[in-house]
Amino acid sequence: MKPIARSVENILVAAAGVLGLVLFLVFFPRVQPSAQLGLTVSRDQAFEIAEAQLEAAGVDMTPYTERSIRFSTENRNDAFYRSIGAPADARARLEAHAPGAFWVARFANPEAGDFYRVHVGPGGDVFYCTRQIPERESGAHLEQAEARQIARDALDGRMAVDWSAYREVDAQSMNMLARSEHSFTWETTEAVLGDAHLRLTATVSGDALASWRRSIDFPADFASTYASHQTTSRLAGILTLILSIALWIVALFIFAIRFKASEVSVRNGLLVTAVLLTLFAVYFIDVFSVFEETVEGLPGQSMTVLYINLGLQVFFTCLGFFFIWIAGESHMRDLWPAKLRTFDGLFARYFTFTDIGRSILRGYGLGLGQLGLWYAVLYGLTRLPALWPTVSATERQILSAASLSLAPWPPLAPFAYAAIGAMLATGYIFLFAMPLLTKLTRHYGLAAGITAAVSGALFFDLTVTHPHWGTAVAGIVVSSLALGFFFKYDLFAVWVGIFISQIVPYLAMLVAQPAGPLLSSGISGISVLVLALVFGLWVRLNGRTLRADQIEPVYVRHISERQRLKLELDIARKAQLQMLPQKLPQISGLDIAAFSEPARQVGGDYFDFFELGPDHLGFAVGDVSGKGMPAALYMTMLKGSLQSQANLETPPAATLSRINRTFYKSAEANTFVTLTYGVISIRESLLTFARAGHNPMIVYRPAGQIVFYLQPPGIGIGLEQGEVFDRVLKEERFTLQAGDTLILYTDGLTDGRNSREELFGNDRLTSLLKATRYTSAEELLDAIRAGYNAFVGRAEPYDDLTCMVIKVN
Repeated sequence: MKPIARSVENILVAAAGVLGLVLFLVFFPRVQPSAQLGLTVSRDQAFEIAEAQLEAAGVDMTPYTERSIRFSTENRNDAFYRSIGAPADARARLEAHAPGAFWVARFANPEAGDFYRVHVGPGGDVFYCTRQIPERESGAHLEQAEARQIARDALDGRMAVDWSAYREVDAQSMNMLARSEHSFTWETTEAVLGDAHLRLTATVSGDALASWRRSIDFPADFASTYASHQTTSRLAGILTLILSIALWIVALFIFAIRFKASEVSVRNGLLVTAVLLTLFAVYFIDVFSVFEETVEGLPGQSMTVLYINLGLQVFFTCLGFFFIWIAGESHMRDLWPAKLRTFDGLFARYFTFTDIGRSILRGYGLGLGQLGLWYAVLYGLTRLPALWPTVSATERQILSAASLSLAPWPPLAPFAYAAIGAMLATGYIFLFAMPLLTKLTRHYGLAAGITAAVSGALFFDLTVTHPHWGTAVAGIVVSSLALGFFFKYDLFAVWVGIFISQIVPYLAMLVAQPAGPLLSSGISGISVLVLALVFGLWVRLNGRTLRADQIEPVYVRHISERQRLKLELDIARKAQLQMLPQKLPQISGLDIAAFSEPARQVGGDYFDFFELGPDHLGFAVGDVSGKGMPAALYMTMLKGSLQSQANLETPPAATLSRINRTFYKSAEANTFVTLTYGVISIRESLLTFARAGHNPMIVYRPAGQIVFYLQPPGIGIGLEQGEVFDRVLKEERFTLQAGDTLILYTDGLTDGRNSREELFGNDRLTSLLKATRYTSAEELLDAIRAGYNAFVGRAEPYDDLTCMVIKVN
């Protein structure tokens, strides 16, 4: 590409990133629920508010030494507001009563076995407080009426309750051995918004208020629909898991096949898997306290099982990714090796070469472009009442842990989680699925369409409570943009793009909160992204340029050498096959068929025909000692010698004698050839031949099922200079009858072995001849090949295999 064209291309990529960033900044605050939380109190401030609430109620906080806090949301609230198109003022009234986002503070007394849980809203208002009381703790036994009055008085002391607007809907009492407990529920007499009622709940244990809560009672039909949507979302998650496991299995088989052929890099797979495992460790370490609070209340044994389960999930995710990466990398190198160039440089420990800078800059353009496109489309989709965006569990964990990061260090959890998501998406979709589908379909466009459809509909972060056609279509469009970058650039640019598309919303979510620690955490994270962009620009302008041989993995060079050797062997195989008769002789009175199959790419078996006149046919079948390229070269020498010596004036024995002298002088020691050469006189029905140590010639006479094994004396060509060879070699004649069939073969046929190391042998060949009914030489040859293949099964070929059939008509 010309420099000016490349400059225009870079400007377009940068423009796409800038436009995407603008669209993101416009639509993100309007679409993403996590950007609309309005957290004015930080984690520490919420802790202080919760503790002050308990102290104001007369609780001695000294023994409550185990303390934790996390951020939580009730996505159902926002879903209900969107489903009915609630106006802002009505929504604000419900949120003031029971907000959909809140801090959950927990104070536990390990000695007494009780704890308090307090919910603090985004503005610092407490709307839920409960105490888990041990059964053995004693207290008063009150009547329900007395307990009701205590509850109402306590609620009046915490909030201004207009009891005329409420009615009691439930009252339950339980007399325990040590105390009594009474629970009461009130809700507004009239619906506040869309058949939703405000609800108050209080529990009196003994003569004290144990818990109280403000909540919202949603209509039954909405609650049912919301539960149905959650079920559908879980099913989509299960489908994604099943698809991932299926890809693991396919990748495992590909890995096994290519590992056996030394066509994969285990080292690269181990490196990326180690990085993935490290990212998981960083993420869970950062959100560990949050995670523990999320599952609080479980007994110690159950917690242990939970941690083991979490560890197993991470282990199998990393193990599956190990096979995905190795299998995908091997296929990628077959199709588009240049797309791995930046990763190859990183694997070779070059961190400032120009390709990295180029990929970082392009990745930012891709990631920001994806974000702008996604949120612009999602903004239109969220106008639909049926589409309910949510605050994800990951966002809640990041909000919980973000204020734990010590300034000026950026938050670890969002960076680790975004990097994990980018690695998994890049590995599964672009490195593995795309090359695999391309090989299976043999069509780039079809493979890209399937990849975009599946990844867009299933793997893209939909940020909604349930699968929806609109977000699926938008996900496909966004994935198609990433595929375009993949085909145009390289895999590392795609990884950077996916990372940017995931990390930016998390950091923007933190910046959108008024609470100081969350805001500063988000700003420090964005600063890291800006520095990374500057680093990419600097490397692009000042980095070193590397040659392909500097970063090419060693195993790839070995594969290239093997491929070169394979190509050479393929050429040799084609050349050798060209040396064999390309067309069988058409001789009146004879029906001829033959085949030859080398055990490797090339071999040392040989057969040939010589038309020595209108009624004479010469033929030869030979076998050079050894296999592979050396045997093939000697076979070529043998063919030249025999073609120059074969004629009617020279008998077969004399012809073999001359060939022996020539071959002995040219071949290496211990190299020899077994060969049968004969001439058929059709008019005289006479076979004349000599055998230089080769397998017996079989003459099968169907009339009477008689089998003749013709094996006159003779030793292999090249074993001796000539005197002994000529003395041992004998020529033989055999009178043929109509219907007689000559079978000549190499020892690859009779010495063929099955998986039990049993030989095919002469007896099986003889039995096969007698059992076969044939009318042509080709039919008998097919029967011999079929019988041989059925016997050896999947066993490796023992030797080159050649067989010739000549039927006398």
